[in-house]
Amino acid sequence: MTTIERKPEGQRLERLISDCFSGGEICRRELRLQEGEAQALEQAYPASRVRPMGGSWYEITFQGAFQHGN
Repeated sequence: MTTIERKPEGQRLERLISDCFSGGEICRRELRLQEGEAQALEQAYPASRVRPMGGSWYEITFQGAFQHGN
């Protein structure tokens, strides 16, 4: 029998951010998030900017993105 492990929402969001921004060379991404996830991300990472783009798409920019041209 297969067991499906359900992660709490916060852990899923942390994994998504870790996967999308791994290595630190990418400082800006467009992600599809739920509104609650976008708010949680903005609170968890104060150096980030979360800008709604329409629908469920958000532009996530971490501090330093403008300095590095990403």
